[in-house]
Amino acid sequence: MNLNRLQQINYLSLADLGNLATDLRYELEDMNMEHRSDLAIWYIRNKAYAPFNAIALAIEYSKPSNVVRAYNELLDGAGQPMSLDSDYSYVFDKFETLVANHYGMCSNVYLDRQDEDVADCLLWHASKACGMVDSRNNGPTYDIAPKEQPPVSCALEVIKLAHEGRTSEIYSNFHITSNL
Repeated sequence: MNLNRLQQINYLSLADLGNLATDLRYELEDMNMEHRSDLAIWYIRNKAYAPFNAIALAIEYSKPSNVVRAYNELLDGAGQPMSLDSDYSYVFDKFETLVANHYGMCSNVYLDRQDEDVADCLLWHASKACGMVDSRNNGPTYDIAPKEQPPVSCALEVIKLAHEGRTSEIYSNFHITSNL
């Protein structure tokens, strides 16, 4: 993935995730699919990179483990990656229009199309933005956000500081080694 594109990704606060969940539910109601909250769960996880704990609050599920269960059940019958599943493309197209127009998420990429390093970076930043983290107790089957800043995220920060000419901050905040 392009590093410039990674820098343009918009991460949502917990309040914004709640608003997004509400808007997605309205979109589902408009399509007579109000019973498909699993699609909203999948979308929030894969487009906003939100922790399942935050999704549970936003969708108003009683427990994060219920969110994980709905997420996994949806994936069990879907093609992989889910974002390319033609059964739901019209739903995701409606969601895309919504998030582009109201949440500034035009540069956000689908999590299910990313390699593990990039996915860790996205999950870590989203976790920091909303102030919540997942725990293995909620469901041991999914990837949780790393506890420490992932290497891809560190690289982005170094590149940003270098472009801004703040090299002294790079030397004081990062331990740079060579892998040659």
